[in-house]
Amino acid sequence: MLLCISTHAQEITWEAFIEELTDEGSTLEEEQETSWAAFMEEAELLHEHPINLNQATASELERLFFLDTKQVQAILDYRERYGFMRTLGELLLIRELDWRTRQLLHLFTFVAEPPPDRKRSGRQTLTHEGVARIDVPIYRREGWNWAKGLAHQWRWDTSLGQTMQAGIRGESDAGEPYSSHGIHGWDAIGGYAQLNNIRCIQTAIIGDFKLNFAEGLVASNTIRFGKNGAHRWLANNTVRPHRSTDEYNFMRGAAITIALPRRWTITGFYSMRKLDATIQDDNTIRSLTTSGLHRTAHELEQRHALTGHTTGGHAGWDSGTWKVGATGLYQYYDHQLSRGPSLYQQIAPTGYQFGDASIDYGYNRYPLTIHGETARSFSRNGGAWASVNQISFRMGSSTLLSLAQRFYGKRYFSPYANSFAENTRAQNESGVCILFDAERLGPISLNSYVDVFYSPWPRYTMSRESRGGEGMLQLGWNHHRNQVLQLRYQVKSKERSDRRYWTHRLRATAQHRPNNRWLLRMSAWWTLYYDPDKPD
Repeated sequence: MLLCISTHAQEITWEAFIEELTDEGSTLEEEQETSWAAFMEEAELLHEHPINLNQATASELERLFFLDTKQVQAILDYRERYGFMRTLGELLLIRELDWRTRQLLHLFTFVAEPPPDRKRSGRQTLTHEGVARIDVPIYRREGWNWAKGLAHQWRWDTSLGQTMQAGIRGESDAGEPYSSHGIHGWDAIGGYAQLNNIRCIQTAIIGDFKLNFAEGLVASNTIRFGKNGAHRWLANNTVRPHRSTDEYNFMRGAAITIALPRRWTITGFYSMRKLDATIQDDNTIRSLTTSGLHRTAHELEQRHALTGHTTGGHAGWDSGTWKVGATGLYQYYDHQLSRGPSLYQQIAPTGYQFGDASIDYGYNRYPLTIHGETARSFSRNGGAWASVNQISFRMGSSTLLSLAQRFYGKRYFSPYANSFAENTRAQNESGVCILFDAERLGPISLNSYVDVFYSPWPRYTMSRESRGGEGMLQLGWNHHRNQVLQLRYQVKSKERSDRRYWTHRLRATAQHRPNNRWLLRMSAWWTLYYDPDKPD
């Protein structure tokens, strides 16, 4: 998916952050909306339950989507050397954290010392937390009764300090039956139990979990930044519990990460999931359904029609400056995947079994960062290669220049691949993205990128290869802390139905804070969409 977040030259508030997310989400295509909603929910969850930097483990800090491995380690090293932080202002002393990262940390973290009795005894506190929510839609559909019209979700989490966490959740969307059509109780229910930092075991999870290996070419359930945040891709190797109500983008089974001597770690996992899909007359599957909605008869027929078994792992070495790793994944479905008759479907994966393997690599020493991953997929199709690489040069604490490249073969397939791409799947695409960030040039901020992409095989609605490009320029002016002006222009060219479409977007924002209690913000949007079928 593609995600752009930019708020410059001011202290970032939660309201401004959400406004940026909402604005960016409005530009996404329909098939990206499910992942986008999951990201919004996860960001809100992190904001409502901030992390104490004075007690956080590496795995907890890696939940913060804007931190890379080097920055996580820098925070831990600072704490180890200087002890507890007194305020978040001490983040200024950590050179690896740029201006924007420090601002985002204010939204998702806090600092507090443990109570004095806990310092002496070392005892851990058992805590509980429960959240419930009911949404009442303002629309009605035929066949819905009052209960079906309510969307509701709940979650309960328990933790014993940093050592043990467990949780359970349930969720039903508006219109889904509560106790019929094979559904008993909530439409989606799950949970997890997690242990941390017990001897050589860094993390062990049973139940629902998410993972991320390297750049995501083989396996990643993580929501990633897109073009404007390409330099903030997560290259962390993490396993963490699945807490949100996203019904598709997670695994169910068990995972463990073990720390070995000489800075090596090894992770293994196994997952078995019931997935939504449409079974054809020949008992094959052409595509998976990822919406998680089970309201109509057709949606209920798709529910849990397919069983997927996934196993794999990652081994890596990280010195702090250099890192290298390897990832492997094996996927088995109990129904055969088949191709459809359309031209764009001729590169779709076929068969019951699929495999992927990759190597990842990186170098990180201020001011230069290089990281990437190269992968190969294996299937009845013969498989293909994929590679994504990035180099970034930091010209000061608030100025960054990045170059990102991706190549995804037309027959490359990994069921859990989630990497930087123009389209929804890391397949049949090549591209180069150049990004320049200058967060603070006196009162001025500048943020821009240019991306060009190419698909050698016809995509959906196309009968030939396709090309496109996108650019963005954003200027900010901060007269002083209480007055901010921002102007953003974005242009995109993309081919559909063998025709080229252009989209121009312009947004202007003015913000004034008369005092500590009031914040006034005014925004204006202008969009121009060129349809070649309607040139007038």
